[in-house]
Parts: sequence; C-alpha cells; structure tokens
Amino acid sequence: MPDKVSGSPYRFEPNPLQRIAQLTKGVIQLIWSGSILGIDDHQIGEYRRKLDHIANARSQSRHEQ
Repeated sequence: MPDKVSGSPYRFEPNPLQRIAQLTKGVIQLIWSGSILGIDDHQIGEYRRKLDHIANARSQSRHEQ
C-alpha cells in the first residue's frame, strides 16, 4: 500500500495526446457552432430549466397517486 496518494482516483487525467485531441475537438466545435463542447449545459439558466422540469414531473406524479 502506498504511503502517499497522488491525484484523485475519481478524476480523469488525460495524457498529452488526449489533451491535444480534446483541444482540437473543442476548437473545431467553437468554430463550427459558436460554443465550446457542452459548456452551455453549465449555465445557470440550463440548471434552472432542468430543475423546473424535475419539479414539475414530481408534482404531476404526486397528483396522479
């Protein structure tokens, strides 16, 4: 058993070739669509929309019972 743990076992740490591929893919996506790979999913408005959808679904399921 190691005395010291380096990095998180839950974190994906790509090697240099994977990083270059991710960067290239991101730049192409930015040029093609005007957004960076999935970054729109992290905007507060998107979180709010998804939470509203979940709340509405839960409310409807409670009314059906």
